[in-house]
Amino acid sequence: MQYTKFSIKNFKGIQDLEFTIDQKTPISKIITLVGLNESGKTTILEALSFFYDNIKDEKELTITRSIVDDVHELIPKSKKSLFSESILLIGTILLEASDKEEIKKAILTKGYKLHSIQDTLEITVKLNFKDSTYIDKERLWTAKIINVTKEVDGKSVTQSLYDVERDDWVAIIDHIEDKLLPAIIYYPNFLFDFPDQIFLEEKDGESKEQVFYRNVLQDILASIDKDLLLKEHIVDRIKSGLPKDIDSTEAVVNKMSGQVTRFLTNSKLNVFSKLLEKKQVSIKYPKKDSAGGIYLEIKLKSGDDEYLIRERSLGFRWFFTYLLFTQFRIFRKGSKKLIFLFDEPASNLHQTGQHRLLEAFRELTTNTNAFVIYSTHSHHLINPQLLETTYIVRNNALNYENDQDYNLFMTDISILRYREFVAKYSSQVNYFQPILDVLEYRPSNLENIPDIIMLEGKNDFYTLEYINKLIFKDKHANFVPGMGSGSLDVIIQLYYSWGRNFVILLDSDEEGLKQKKRYIDKFGNILKDKIFTLGDINLKWKGKEIEKVFENNDATKIQFSVYKTDSKLDKKRLNLSIQELLINSISIELTESTTNNFHDIVNFLTTKLIKQKGL
Repeated sequence: MQYTKFSIKNFKGIQDLEFTIDQKTPISKIITLVGLNESGKTTILEALSFFYDNIKDEKELTITRSIVDDVHELIPKSKKSLFSESILLIGTILLEASDKEEIKKAILTKGYKLHSIQDTLEITVKLNFKDSTYIDKERLWTAKIINVTKEVDGKSVTQSLYDVERDDWVAIIDHIEDKLLPAIIYYPNFLFDFPDQIFLEEKDGESKEQVFYRNVLQDILASIDKDLLLKEHIVDRIKSGLPKDIDSTEAVVNKMSGQVTRFLTNSKLNVFSKLLEKKQVSIKYPKKDSAGGIYLEIKLKSGDDEYLIRERSLGFRWFFTYLLFTQFRIFRKGSKKLIFLFDEPASNLHQTGQHRLLEAFRELTTNTNAFVIYSTHSHHLINPQLLETTYIVRNNALNYENDQDYNLFMTDISILRYREFVAKYSSQVNYFQPILDVLEYRPSNLENIPDIIMLEGKNDFYTLEYINKLIFKDKHANFVPGMGSGSLDVIIQLYYSWGRNFVILLDSDEEGLKQKKRYIDKFGNILKDKIFTLGDINLKWKGKEIEKVFENNDATKIQFSVYKTDSKLDKKRLNLSIQELLINSISIELTESTTNNFHDIVNFLTTKLIKQKGL
């Protein structure tokens, strides 16, 4: 199952919002919400979390504070005086083939013959108010999602299970909710007071934090072996006191220490570069307190010294709890799809750490059942490869021309896909410029602005980024896409005014040649030896677009890797395939001829940049 749309009405600053996240090609499991402070990013995440918490009888146990202590806090401020409407949250969910098969099995156990299952269902959470006073809550599921066939007077009759037997329908819905519905887990931050001692058995009056951390310990065990259990393989053995059980317990605890250390020092997960390579996590052998309670301690070993987690830096504590709460959560027994919601993650980290967090998100979602939706107003946390799954969040209460002006009664949060935002605000011509404008980004005088290769559009960007990073394994070239061959004026002006090096590559088709001439006429001598078409690199590409640099068999091979049933080469599908392969870090073996073609392009452009440095 996967959520494809959320409809939200009258939730805090949201008047009426649709957040469509249907997974069309290219598929990405990471979604970015971009906007200024007060734009409404947090409100959207809170709405998704509130929705999930209120469709389940048993909530996901977390240690974060509830987003609301009183439902009256959810009423939009502009309507608080007399609110006789409903707060409405609707999730639209796509049922995949595996989901239908699971539902079919449940239907058969009830003695029915399945006729059909709809492709989508809707779940509604509705909070009703009268005169600004909460009345009641309704939780509604699409009633006629399942149709069954039964015999009536010797004839086969097809009806909705909802109409045939309500109790059986409820049982099936409960099964879907428990086994199939993706969990939504919200973490506003990861700066928690990590306990010095985690008790391994329930105690009267214990905090929910202790229950939560026991679950985390079980997740660590499950990541080692799904059959390892906290009670049977640690608690019961400690209580037995037998020498063989003491040895077995020590072996389990040592495995836990090694497992967490491996995750902590994994270069793809670690946001601190090489700083943690020589660190070790030490999960100490269980002890008993004065009342006989059995507990574990988790410490960080550095050289000959050991430290409690709370004794380490703010950044380390953030990363350590992030690691435990996400990377190990996906191993929980019976775990289904998980959607992690992160609000302004790693805002306390250096910009390098923020960049590395993007790689950690990729690792979290690759080949796992995890998805990530995160908000940010930091340009360091925006991945150029994921612009197709990036959304701009805006709030009409903010006067974007005057950041001192906030009109409470104009509060109306909206969300737009990045590409739709670019189309709507077409005057912001550079493909990245709308993001930078939304974030009000301006480089500081001390900022190291990289040398770049400007490209005319996103397809050129994804193609060269894919070839350079996944085929050539080179991460040094910095490609920047425009929004068409004639859209680079602004970024040319910026880079020239900043005194930074750049080159421009355009297609060698009629439009590319036309725009090259226009740029030279407009900017004059500053573009000498900086602007080129494909035909300038190799005469065989004269009149060609970048897709023609691929040998035909390679282009078809790339397209077929994503569109399995369509062997006819199509430019749009080829470009979408390249984008998906890049997002998911999938390398396709290409012919020597294609590889040499792209090597010539990248080498030509990087050589031109080096010459600008005078090296």
